[in-house]
Amino acid sequence: MKFLSEKDHLTTLYNRRFIQDAFPKLIASVDRKQAKLVLYFIDVDDFKLINDSCGHKIGDQVLQRIANILLLYGQKKDVAARWAGDEFLLLSTPSSAYTEEMLIAHMQRELAIASQEFQIDLSVSIGTAMYPDEAQTLEDLLHVADQDMYALKMGRKCQPVSAMGTTHSVS
Repeated sequence: MKFLSEKDHLTTLYNRRFIQDAFPKLIASVDRKQAKLVLYFIDVDDFKLINDSCGHKIGDQVLQRIANILLLYGQKKDVAARWAGDEFLLLSTPSSAYTEEMLIAHMQRELAIASQEFQIDLSVSIGTAMYPDEAQTLEDLLHVADQDMYALKMGRKCQPVSAMGTTHSVS
C-alpha cells in the first residue's frame, strides 16, 4: 500500500505526494551538511503530439524511458519523480564527480537511441533551480526551474538552438 501512495504506477518513480512529504526532511539534511540542492524540472517536448500521432502506448513507453534514464544516470542519493503528465523532477546534491553537463550528455545519448527506436524526434527541456541560492521552498524552487525551462522553450521557438548549444535542452 505504501508503494502505491509514494510511487507513480507507470514509471515507478516517486510521485508528487512523496516529494511534497519528503522535501522538508531532504532540506533539513542538506542544511545539516551545509550543502546545496539542485532541482531539475524536466518536460518532454511536444508530448501531446507524440501521444496524438503515435498513440498512448508509445507515449507511455517514452515516459518510462525518461524515467529509466533518470534512474540510470542520477547519483545514488538523487531523488527522481514523475511530477505530472510529462513532467519529471530530479533532486540532486551537486558534486564535482557528477555535473549537470554529465547528466545532460547521458540524456542526449539515451534520447538519440530512443528517437531511433520509436522513430520520433524526442527531446526534453530542463529548467534548474538551486537551494538555497535561488529559492528556499519547494514551491519557489519549482517556480524558478519552471521559469528557466519556459524561457528556454520560448527562446527555441524564436530562434532554433542546437541541443549541443545549450546546457538545458536535450534531444
